[in-house]
Amino acid sequence: TLSSDLLNKRIRSNLHFTTANLLDKLNRFDIAFNHFKAGNELSRSGHYNSTEHSDMISSLINTFTPDFFNNFTPITNNDSQPIFIIGMPRSGTSLTEQILSSHPSVYGAGELKTLDLAIREQTGKTLYDKGFINQINKLTQQNIECIQKQYLRHTENLCSQSLCITDKMPHNFYYLGIIQLLFKNSKIIHVSRKALDNCVSIYMQNFSHGHYYSNNFIDIGRHYLDYKRLMKHWKHVITLPILDVSYESLVSNQESVTKQLLNFCNLEWHDNCLNFHKSQRNLHTSSYDQVRQPLYTHAVNRWKNYESYIDDLKHVLGSDDA
Repeated sequence: TLSSDLLNKRIRSNLHFTTANLLDKLNRFDIAFNHFKAGNELSRSGHYNSTEHSDMISSLINTFTPDFFNNFTPITNNDSQPIFIIGMPRSGTSLTEQILSSHPSVYGAGELKTLDLAIREQTGKTLYDKGFINQINKLTQQNIECIQKQYLRHTENLCSQSLCITDKMPHNFYYLGIIQLLFKNSKIIHVSRKALDNCVSIYMQNFSHGHYYSNNFIDIGRHYLDYKRLMKHWKHVITLPILDVSYESLVSNQESVTKQLLNFCNLEWHDNCLNFHKSQRNLHTSSYDQVRQPLYTHAVNRWKNYESYIDDLKHVLGSDDA
């Protein structure tokens, strides 16, 4: 049984999530939620502190000011135009990249860890380490150029023939200030989804690692609000073009939003982008199943199936619960 001591916590968690998703498809939402909850409780770790995360967001906002950017000279020796697709997990970033990568001039690189690793190499810290912001404030022009070279070395090996490359690491939204310094010609596609749907979908996803906020609604809601707060800041201080793409608009107005995406990326229309689900591209994402089928709208307002269980989430989101 799922409670057997013969199975380790990870296996039991996986089984609960699998059972929950099957029950969800059968519209047996009450029993499904019990399994989602059990799976999340087994997966939960002590690695995440929502207060520390919020403090880190505040530090990023206080650090990346117009004066910070004035300390650097834009790198002009490279015309690379990477497309960074950012947003919360489960917001539609995989779908957006699948549409773009169906264009013959685009290479979809998926969730690259390259930028994070390059920044870590130059600062000696990870985003969540104490002292990370101090190291960011010590960055020199040479450090920035080293980050760029490391990133380009990796991406050029991936796709030397394509006109442009997409990097779909959702949490690169933390690094838009650095991206501003690295690639003056890059483009940012910011995919967003209504808060309740996005947060409930995160809770229903059995992430393999790294998403330590994802196992209870209070942490998920706070994480979502911090993401919104940081994105609002970036739009005030960076000059890179940012295209906001609504998941709800994408699934209900596929052709119109696809044209908008291609125009933003300076790409000609291609019918393949409407048939993205036929692409044979290899995928390593939790959204694998979704991007292998035509667009559907039944995930919109999915949270209502679990409305009686998400009072904590609603309380945290407050007026941001659209």
